[in-house]
Amino acid sequence: MEQIDQEKFVSEPPKLKSLLVVAPWLEGGGAQKSLCGLLRGLADTHTTVVTLFAGCRDFNEVSDLADEFVMLDYPRSPRGLVGASRAITTHLQRSDVVYSLMRGSHVALGVASVFKRLPSELIATFHQLPSADETGVVSLIENVLVRNALRNAKLITAPSELALSQIRQRRYGPHARLVYEPNLIRVDSRETTRRERAGAPLRLLACGRLSKQKGFDRIPELLSDIEFPCEVKILGSGPEEEDLKRRFDDAKPSAHTVELVGRVDDVVPYLDWSDAAFMPSRNELNPVFVWEAWARGRPVVATDLPAFEDLRTSGPVLTFTGAASLRSALGIVSSDGYRDSAYSMGLQASRTMTTRSEIVARIQS
Repeated sequence: MEQIDQEKFVSEPPKLKSLLVVAPWLEGGGAQKSLCGLLRGLADTHTTVVTLFAGCRDFNEVSDLADEFVMLDYPRSPRGLVGASRAITTHLQRSDVVYSLMRGSHVALGVASVFKRLPSELIATFHQLPSADETGVVSLIENVLVRNALRNAKLITAPSELALSQIRQRRYGPHARLVYEPNLIRVDSRETTRRERAGAPLRLLACGRLSKQKGFDRIPELLSDIEFPCEVKILGSGPEEEDLKRRFDDAKPSAHTVELVGRVDDVVPYLDWSDAAFMPSRNELNPVFVWEAWARGRPVVATDLPAFEDLRTSGPVLTFTGAASLRSALGIVSSDGYRDSAYSMGLQASRTMTTRSEIVARIQS
């Protein structure tokens, strides 16, 4: 009897699903942290992350988590947009699922759809309020391109109900496929500690990309009406760094100190040092830093924006409109009793964060 070659009957391992993540750029912000949370949650998926435009920085964590990491480095210009959109089509045709991370990548995919039909499995996320991105005629053209890209998207998410409402108003995609999904972040497992009250100064920690959006340039003016000394540390890097250094130097001498620490990989020791997280932002959606602060039992003192008004229902947030109302908010933070209650409230809020992701579920379905 002829001997059967058993090796012929050994099944090959199943082919991994191919995911393409398209990002306009990565600069270490909240959208990037959310992407890292998503990449950690994926299994049996080959992931390629492509950034379209020049100026990426602080992206090492994403490149480590992805199977492939490609930077196209096109200039941030209309010509660069067309070039990046053409270049991405090669990656599109090799992918089972495409995940578009931010508005800039939605716009590029809208242009790419002119050259090549987009894959049927398209997922998109907004990490900024659509209204915050609309500045003039160019944004009207971009809105058309976003609609072109997302008209057949299988899933469109945002970490804010207000953002979802604006997405519906602008008809960016099928209403039945719009889903609220909080940013996925990793809660640190190290034991939390209360900040023991040791008198002045009041310690405030700010964190984010050094850009106009974050409002760090407002800090000297905001602190001008505060009688008790404050110590502010700012974590992050960005295009406004030199301007901020000049502003803070010009504000001396002062009862307050403001330090630009630079970008750090671990915010936990700084949060544990602080009395509160400080966010003088000009606009926000659902910043990851709020949840990171709550996970260490720290309250948040933030500009009176819709995003923070929404977050007040979930955890300890004090809002302000200017120097006078900031003085009142910091007066509350300086109270031992408030910080004790905020510690408990923050930890409780961080426990409500879901680890389930509709995006991950859709990719792996």
